[in-house]
Amino acid sequence: RVTATDGSDASVSSSFTLTVANVNDAPTAGVISAQSATEDSAFSFTVPAGTFSDVDVSDSLTYTATLADGSALPSWLSFNAATRTFSGTPTNNDVGAISIKVTATDGSNASVSSSFSLTVTNVNDAPTAGTIA
Repeated sequence: RVTATDGSDASVSSSFTLTVANVNDAPTAGVISAQSATEDSAFSFTVPAGTFSDVDVSDSLTYTATLADGSALPSWLSFNAATRTFSGTPTNNDVGAISIKVTATDGSNASVSSSFSLTVTNVNDAPTAGTIA
């Protein structure tokens, strides 16, 4: 209800309805810590709960993972979206650092991403000898 009063104390009132429309808020992302794996050893890392959130109570988030440039993860590394878990066993060919992007998308298709580095460290492999003729 709104009332307007003039200098002579005459007033008029009117009622109105105010409707606030709900809009989707995009999810938000926190920092994902850098990770390391060792060549020839099983690797597993779960993105911590709470890294991604959405203030829209009814929204559930779905997750995807790619390399930071949008290309597919290397063949040795898999991502379970339901558990937010990366796993795999890197080989000598995988030694080095990669940047991984995790994206959370809400029910209205709004999304946010957070990237982290994964470094595969080398293990000294014993030399091999071929057949001597």
